[in-house]
Amino acid sequence: MLSPLVIDDNFHRFYAEHVARDFPPDEVPDEKGLRMLLQNRVYDGYLRVGEDGSTEGYALLGRQHGFAFLFLYAVEPQLRGQGVGSAFMRELFELCADDDFLVLEVERPECAENADELAVRERRIRFYEHLGYEICRKVDYSVYHVPMWLMAKPLGRAEQPSPAELAAAMRKAYSHAKGLPLTTNLI
Repeated sequence: MLSPLVIDDNFHRFYAEHVARDFPPDEVPDEKGLRMLLQNRVYDGYLRVGEDGSTEGYALLGRQHGFAFLFLYAVEPQLRGQGVGSAFMRELFELCADDDFLVLEVERPECAENADELAVRERRIRFYEHLGYEICRKVDYSVYHVPMWLMAKPLGRAEQPSPAELAAAMRKAYSHAKGLPLTTNLI
C-alpha cells in the first residue's frame, strides 16, 4: 500500500536509515537539500507499507509537463527478489496513469568499476525491463558526473518517448537545481 512520506522530525532518521544507506553520496542531495525538495513539492515522497505497517520501500517522484520522473526508488534489502519491488512499481504506475511516461536513471553497466558493481547494474536494468521500461541509448546523459542511461515506460500513451523528449524531460526535471552538472546530448 502506498503512503505519503511525511516530512517531520523523523525525516533525519528516514534519511540516515534509508537514503544514505541505499544511494552513494555523490548521487543524491544531502539531507537538508532533499528535505527542501520535498517540502517545496519538487518531488513527492511515497512509502510502500506492508500489511504489518513496516516500510518495505520508498520512492521520490516528480510529476510535471506530462511526464513523471522517478528520482529515488529503493526496496528494503531483505525484501528484494520477493516481488515487493514489482508490486510497488505497479502501484506507482497507477499513481502516474495520467502522465505520458515514467522516466528513471540507471548507471551505465560499461562504467562499472568492478564485477560486483557490474552485476548490480545489470540486475537493476533487467528488473526495470521486466516492468516494461526501455533503455534510450540515444541520449548521452549524466548527472552529478555519473554516466547514466535513461529508461522510460509509456503510461498514458502507447509509444516510447523520443530521445529528444527524454532529454527535454530531464532538463525540466532538474530545472530547480541551478549549477547541477547535467549532460543531455543527443547521440
